Amino acid sequence: MKAPRTRWRWEHHRQGKKINEWENKNLVTAEGLQYLQNATFFGGDQATAFYVAIYSDSHEPSADDSYSAPGYTESADYSDGTRPTWAGIRISSTQLSNTSNKAAFTMSGNDSVIYGAALVSGKGKGDATGGGVLYCIAPFASPETGIQSSDVLYAEIMIEVE
Repeated sequence: MKAPRTRWRWEHHRQGKKINEWENKNLVTAEGLQYLQNATFFGGDQATAFYVAIYSDSHEPSADDSYSAPGYTESADYSDGTRPTWAGIRISSTQLSNTSNKAAFTMSGNDSVIYGAALVSGKGKGDATGGGVLYCIAPFASPETGIQSSDVLYAEIMIEVE
């Protein structure tokens, strides 16, 4: 049986040079699957955009995690005032990707370790209200450590059916 998932490719840059890269997969939450079902088959509301959130604590994702109770502590330690937009395009009949417009986090220096990321429908950093959708959570196999002020984390996110 084919199921939706996301695959994440990350790059960590310092002073314009890539110092690390890694890939991880995710857990699509029950809330994310319900969103797909409702928006596709039952005329439910559709989000106008999705955004990337990063988190700064060790969290084992659960299918029951939700936008209002994500289970992780979101990092707001980056320069943008809002979460970066996931700007995906269709790259095949079963894949969408933001490969040409990766989400970027220019770090401010307080959170030196990031443990993972999530794809959400709310734009506000740290927002867990307002009826948003937590589509998926993607913990890193190993936390990204040693993050310094002005480092940039780039996220390429592929939504696919496997």
